[in-house]
Parts: sequence; C-alpha cells; structure tokens
Amino acid sequence: MPRYKDETGNKYGKLTVLYPTDKRNSKREIFWHCKCDCGNECDVLGRLLRNGNTRSCGCLRIGSKTLDEIGNRYGKLTVIS
Repeated sequence: MPRYKDETGNKYGKLTVLYPTDKRNSKREIFWHCKCDCGNECDVLGRLLRNGNTRSCGCLRIGSKTLDEIGNRYGKLTVIS
C-alpha cells in the first residue's frame, strides 16, 4: 500500500495528474506526471501542485508575459500585441 496521497485524476489549475513517477527529490517527495490543458506533459512535485505554486506546464507564465506588455510604451513605440 502506498505511503502517499494518490493524486491521480486530480486537477490543479491547468494540470491533470495522470500517474506517479519513479522520480524523487532529495526529500524523497514524489513527482507526478501531469497533462496540461495546452497538451504538454510535465512532471511536478505533489507539494507544488497542492500549494498552488505550479498551475501549468509553463504556458501560463509565457502567456502572461505577452499580455502584460500590451499598451506599454518604449520611447515612441507602443506594444499593441
């Protein structure tokens, strides 16, 4: 019987947990294999999923940088998209 909470099927942000991996960090915490709504797959520590630190494969961070620049002015240039 596993000594961890089974996260299989849980959804955290855009990530859906598929299965536990054999990977562990130095504290023996489990990495979970997840599928993002954008289609990418990644391995994430269960602790980071549960506390909300990791909500996507990275696509949220990439998208937010682009959106944050719209309307900003750099000299005579204004970001429009």
